[in-house]
Amino acid sequence: MSKTNVRKQLISKIYLSLILSWLIFGLPAAVYAVNFRGQNFILSSAGSKQNSRIKFKKPPSRGLPAKREAGGTRRYGSSCFTPGTTLTLLLPEDGFGLTTSAYPRFFWYVPANTAQRVEFSLYRVNRKTQAKQLVYKQSLQPTQEAKVESIELPKNRQVSPLKINQLYQWSVTVFCTQQNDGSEVSRTVEGWLERITLPQNIVRKLQTLSPKNRLAVYAERGLWFDLLSTLAQLHYCRPSDVSLSNMTADIFEQVELSELTQSFTTTKLNSLSTKHFCINH
Repeated sequence: MSKTNVRKQLISKIYLSLILSWLIFGLPAAVYAVNFRGQNFILSSAGSKQNSRIKFKKPPSRGLPAKREAGGTRRYGSSCFTPGTTLTLLLPEDGFGLTTSAYPRFFWYVPANTAQRVEFSLYRVNRKTQAKQLVYKQSLQPTQEAKVESIELPKNRQVSPLKINQLYQWSVTVFCTQQNDGSEVSRTVEGWLERITLPQNIVRKLQTLSPKNRLAVYAERGLWFDLLSTLAQLHYCRPSDVSLSNMTADIFEQVELSELTQSFTTTKLNSLSTKHFCINH
């Protein structure tokens, strides 16, 4: 038998051995190369995929004074919160987030409490003078159990859609007492957002993707409000989706909100838009 035939048979055996090893044992996610007398033969593992982790890319810091967490009480008196727990806005560490939505949804965590009332406020802010103009205010009924609460900016004649490239500040205040004379005990958390537009090629791409696959695009573009709202809707529709829970835990860890992951995944979104979302997805 010629040397050429011997070499061909040997190469065939090596190649067959690698295939059988992959079928029986599974090969690591890598590319395997065999070199025989200067000839390269490459066998790629079927598991060779890029890391599927979603990485949230925070936009450049605006240097805005934010208070994502309420560390203490305002005014005098005792707090109505369980000791060691914190009222927290669901935002990145710098308290700033982007959105493409004209009517975004806002999320925050309320620890166990005996509060009397809760107030959500949204202001339009002048970048130069820092002057604020009230856009929307809503009083909410407090609940005693620890949970993630949310509110969607209503689409009605009284509330204008968010302006593009306009800076906004939003806040949540929890009042521990009924007084409204400046002596009430309360805690306030404050954050920022800005509405932006996306390039048309990205808009077209999003239109072709499922809501779950859009998450990676939102994260890549730093669209925190779009990312969080879609995650909440998906959890509401698919409460047993383990991959979704793992994805959420990873994203929350990236912005130092790990301790709120479980509360967020069980958030109730009893709105018509969410029910419509579930039916269609």
